[in-house]
Amino acid sequence: MPADAACRAVSIYDVAETIFAAWRLGAGDVPIPVSLRPLEYAVAECRHLLPDAQQGYLSFSGGRCVETPEIILAAETVMAIQTNGTDFLTARFAGGEPNARRMVAEAGMTTASAVALGQALKAAVDRRRNQA
Repeated sequence: MPADAACRAVSIYDVAETIFAAWRLGAGDVPIPVSLRPLEYAVAECRHLLPDAQQGYLSFSGGRCVETPEIILAAETVMAIQTNGTDFLTARFAGGEPNARRMVAEAGMTTASAVALGQALKAAVDRRRNQA
């Protein structure tokens, strides 16, 4: 882990960048659901794959991540995602793979662990969608 990742305080922007960059690395260019329910359950289910400091930043209730609306807003604010202008229910990671790799490295994650997180988030979203 980079020394600066271990020393600085975690913000909602850090969590947002990690989640959406990991999605890009693990799920490719598959749209990310930003309609809350699927993503908030997926983040809760996959929280153990986040860097330790980011896990401690989040809170959970009823199997959902309470901060999911703020995570989505933070990702939009730092332009990490671009929402689909026709339905606003999905978004795409705004940067390419090199940018995603940089973001997860800054969070102290390896590319392999970020890919695992992204794949797990997508699988959790897919399970949630299939239950609906």
